[in-house]
Amino acid sequence: MSNALKYAFPSGRGVRGEIAIAFRRAGDGPYELTIRDNGVGLPASFGLETSESLGLQIVRDLVAQIDGSIRVENRGGTIYSITFPAPEARESGGGDR
Repeated sequence: MSNALKYAFPSGRGVRGEIAIAFRRAGDGPYELTIRDNGVGLPASFGLETSESLGLQIVRDLVAQIDGSIRVENRGGTIYSITFPAPEARESGGGDR
């Protein structure tokens, strides 16, 4: 969210900036958190796993802690999607945490 506010909408672009946040669960499946903007998008050289941004490092670590996955798309702006299992699915997965 903070990256969208900071980078997605440079002045003089002439387009009204929009940020959308969605949180959903399909039935008993995993949860999905999506943050989307209609900004300028990411540079072609951007790599989620190679980014040295402290914010993205923290997000990657937090997503790993909840056994989730993160996906980034550059389509009409930037879309971050974080998918993670429901707590009851994680607890029934066995093993100690």
